[in-house]
Amino acid sequence: MFRIDRNPNDHVGFGRGEHVCLGAHLARLEIRCVFEELRRRLVHAEVTGPVARVRSSFVGGIKRVPLAWEVAPAPA
Repeated sequence: MFRIDRNPNDHVGFGRGEHVCLGAHLARLEIRCVFEELRRRLVHAEVTGPVARVRSSFVGGIKRVPLAWEVAPAPA
């Protein structure tokens, strides 16, 4: 199950140690801002088709989720 709020979040998407991505902190801040704004404005969301999972022996997860959503307009 995908949990945006999972804690701790020990993924290695931005590398570790000497291989850490220089833009990792900015990328995390940007995605946090996007999801906070989406959470404030999301009126309705629903899955509209089958969920495609990643087919791999070492990486698990979701590859594609077709969604339909309604988002309220941004406040003036």
